[in-house]
Amino acid sequence: MMYGMSRKRKAAVALAIAVVAILVVASLWIFVIPRTEIRVMTVYREGSTGIINVHVKLENRGTVNAEQVNVHVLVMNSTRTFLDESDEVSQISPRDAHEFKMHYVGNQHEDYVIEVTVDFDTESEHFSQTFTYTPGNYMTEVFEETIEKVHL
Repeated sequence: MMYGMSRKRKAAVALAIAVVAILVVASLWIFVIPRTEIRVMTVYREGSTGIINVHVKLENRGTVNAEQVNVHVLVMNSTRTFLDESDEVSQISPRDAHEFKMHYVGNQHEDYVIEVTVDFDTESEHFSQTFTYTPGNYMTEVFEETIEKVHL
């Protein structure tokens, strides 16, 4: 088949085949292969008046539903707990997100620890992961984690 073709033509055909193969594999990964991929993004913001905001966003980048999703956020300093809140969502579909926003009055000169626990079920498996963050001396910080598993 390729005996009568020029070198440029052979290279173009090989490149086209490689591009098609990459597109097929990427499409299978994005849309077909059952996988869990939950991105947990935590944003910490301090205001100059002492108001502190903690936002947690869960984004389902996988191909299966995350069900019975529970987010527990604990914000504390060395002496006491400022915030201890939970939120539950029945389901986060693929390419969907859920945001959880909290506000409290604190002190921007204190050191805080933020503990985010995410529990959910998917593909007959239970996932539970806790992330601990210690914001530095910045007014805004973003922390990002991913919980992933391929179900083959």
